[in-house]
Amino acid sequence: MRIKNSFWLLAVLFTVNTFSQIRLKGIEVSNHEKDKSSILMSKPVALEKGSFLGNVTGLKKLQILFSAKEKEGKQYFSPIGLFNTYTSDDWLFFDEVVYIVGTKEQIKNGNAFEFRVKDKNVTRNVTETGIKETSLVFATKGSKANLFINHILINDNLELYVKYINNKDRKYDEVKVPKGTKNLKKRFKALLDAYNILCEKTGLKKEF
Repeated sequence: MRIKNSFWLLAVLFTVNTFSQIRLKGIEVSNHEKDKSSILMSKPVALEKGSFLGNVTGLKKLQILFSAKEKEGKQYFSPIGLFNTYTSDDWLFFDEVVYIVGTKEQIKNGNAFEFRVKDKNVTRNVTETGIKETSLVFATKGSKANLFINHILINDNLELYVKYINNKDRKYDEVKVPKGTKNLKKRFKALLDAYNILCEKTGLKKEF
């Protein structure tokens, strides 16, 4: 799958009588002509200090996404998904990600918000630079993933810790996110704005 930065989604690519172009800022788009689908993702946020984006050992990043597909002349959108990428030089086999969010005082006093998101279908593979584990959980209404995304959107400049947990072996890896929720809020909002624009233009019911 080829991901590229894009300010424009050529929406007419898969629809014949809707609109020609919609401007969508700050997102990544991957088009798949074979099955007439697109994946739209927020730009990734590196979760560790000193990390740069790319296929590098030790990189952990977080994004949200949705897919768009045309079938029998009709447009369909998936729910918003919470997408984690965890790379390292050894397997963790995580099956749960915990997002710990709060002010410095709340974190210190143990009163921060915790959003525990489980995923039994983590994808794992070996790359040229190490081990990669990825998790995609749909943020359906009322789910922990949905609550976490909304918490990021309605609050400013909170601290954020992300803990990847292997419950079976009782192992985990925890990182403190540089700049807390600041970059996540900006990039989540850009993707959700695109989602809402496309839902409005195609007359589809919003799922988020």
